Amino acid sequence: RRNSGWSADVRISDPSTIRNPSARRQIEEALADTRQRGPDPKVELARSRKPAAHRGDDAALEHELQVSFVAWLESALPTLYLHMTAVPHGGHRHRGVASKLFAEGVRAGYPDLLFDLPRGRYHGLRIELKTATGTVGEAQEAWIDRLTAAGYRAQICMGLSAAQRAAREYWQLGAFQAGLME
Repeated sequence: RRNSGWSADVRISDPSTIRNPSARRQIEEALADTRQRGPDPKVELARSRKPAAHRGDDAALEHELQVSFVAWLESALPTLYLHMTAVPHGGHRHRGVASKLFAEGVRAGYPDLLFDLPRGRYHGLRIELKTATGTVGEAQEAWIDRLTAAGYRAQICMGLSAAQRAAREYWQLGAFQAGLME
């Protein structure tokens, strides 16, 4: 099967709403393929496991927190959601993989969530998302300071409600006003 570049998590149930014929055809093929294959066994296995909160795994708790935030963002602030991406910095990796990622430019402590939509006086929003009991590292604090000095709104959010509040406040700043930076 060729990789069409579409994520398996595409949430389009009616491809006829897509104007671009090539994109519409790719979505129709992906939907047909998904219906033909049935549920993904890996997804079903993940759903059958105990929630991370019962496993005591801090990284898994942060993952679930971030997944919840992204789902909320998609429905509450869809335009901001379209300008958001996440960079998977965390997790344990083999040394060879870690050195390749570092060579590609991945840096420790960079915020988890990137919003590349200027609002108010800021060039963008960066959020480092932590659980309510999570700890903030020195590299994370340094990145927050560096990004703030460069004209980004960068903050550490402890928990889901703090991240939701940060996104809402950022959105409410209104359109970017370049003159405010000086």
